[in-house]
Amino acid sequence: MSVKLLKDKTEILIIAAGASVRLGSPKQLLPWGKTTLLGNTVELALNTGIKNINLVLGAHFEEVKASVSNYKLNIHYHASWQQGMGSSIAFGVTQILQQQRNTEAIIILLADQPLIDSAFINRLLECNAQYPQQIIATSYGNRFGVPAIFPNFFFTDLIGLKGDTGAREVLNNLNTPIIAVDGENKLTDIDTLGDYQKLKSRTQRPGI
Repeated sequence: MSVKLLKDKTEILIIAAGASVRLGSPKQLLPWGKTTLLGNTVELALNTGIKNINLVLGAHFEEVKASVSNYKLNIHYHASWQQGMGSSIAFGVTQILQQQRNTEAIIILLADQPLIDSAFINRLLECNAQYPQQIIATSYGNRFGVPAIFPNFFFTDLIGLKGDTGAREVLNNLNTPIIAVDGENKLTDIDTLGDYQKLKSRTQRPGI
């Protein structure tokens, strides 16, 4: 199947429901370029050409929602966001399937990986076109993580996630067939203010 046809049946799920306790303020709203960390993720999602972009929010809901009000998104409020990322993923996948029952794949993105770009997501999609029945995940050396594409065979596993382990429970199951794509230098997460400041300094992008 071509990448274009795959995109027509693929949904993007951005998880941005956490309270950013270690950072001390909503990381989703930290300035990045001409937008925010969350806005940057939303823009890369839109730039992939995938039609339906889903966003799961929780903590600081109204403030974070307002920050992305100028984008065309399906925004889902997860009332139990405190239960962790696994719970937010399960909730988001459930919401997608209630609205789009013919979804064949879901791409999971996080809002705190600003070096990930649409070109990298398209690399994942190209692998998905070759191996549509397997998970396409980002390689973190000796483990797998997101961004990742999950074909519909694994939706039940995602809906069953709980707690704060995120998708790692599915991705690092030895029985799960996975095609890995090297994340290279794009995998820096932002958990603290120091992480954010260090990444800003390293990238030296104008306007950041």
